[in-house]
Amino acid sequence: SSFRLPEIVAGQGELIWGFLPKWGVVIQPLGFVLFLTAVFAETNRNPFDLPEGESEIVAGYHLEYSSLKFALFFMAEYCHMVVGAALISALYFGGYQIPWLPRPTLEAHAGVLLTIKLVAMTLFSLFVALLFLRRAQKERNKFGDARDREPVLGMLFWLALAAAAGGGLLLRPWAIGPVGADLVASIFQVLAFVSKVVFFAWLFICVRWTLPRFRYDQLMSLGWKVMLPLGLANLVVTAIVMALV
Repeated sequence: SSFRLPEIVAGQGELIWGFLPKWGVVIQPLGFVLFLTAVFAETNRNPFDLPEGESEIVAGYHLEYSSLKFALFFMAEYCHMVVGAALISALYFGGYQIPWLPRPTLEAHAGVLLTIKLVAMTLFSLFVALLFLRRAQKERNKFGDARDREPVLGMLFWLALAAAAGGGLLLRPWAIGPVGADLVASIFQVLAFVSKVVFFAWLFICVRWTLPRFRYDQLMSLGWKVMLPLGLANLVVTAIVMALV
């Protein structure tokens, strides 16, 4: 009942039947599929990268640009992709909402959740550092140049991250006050939204290397004969259901 993104996201913090998150993808699964397809087309990502045609004419219109002009094209494309991923997350996957953990619950159990997060970060960082150590031992002096130092640098980075997370436990995070609980709840919600955006950005990239490009006639058929009728039918059915309920 609103076009405001904050209100749309806030409305997705409820539960259906007491256990199912009231996310847009649950309420409007067909709308999500249509919107996701439209976002792929709007951002000119595969299989809708018809203006570029990389496989046919080397790099499409990008062929005439280099240096900063070429970089601006790609920066704009990836900014467009991130905005599309953010809209998908906000409209259909709850935005900053965490399933079964509304804001009051996050604030009430912020100390416990923060402690679990720090412990998990410490253990995970130590595990990844161990993997880098094994790689460093296995590939000792393999290249004979600066690349031999990469596993060691990776191991040191993850050890530093583990030390930082472990050091956080010395501050007794389980005993934080109301102000700290409010801050921790905000951080968890921001991380939830960023994680969803990163996931859909990853999905954009995976689809780019998975699906072949449409021809123009296939694109027109999909848009006019499939997506538009489905979108109108979804609108009509939703209006009838809302009127009856």
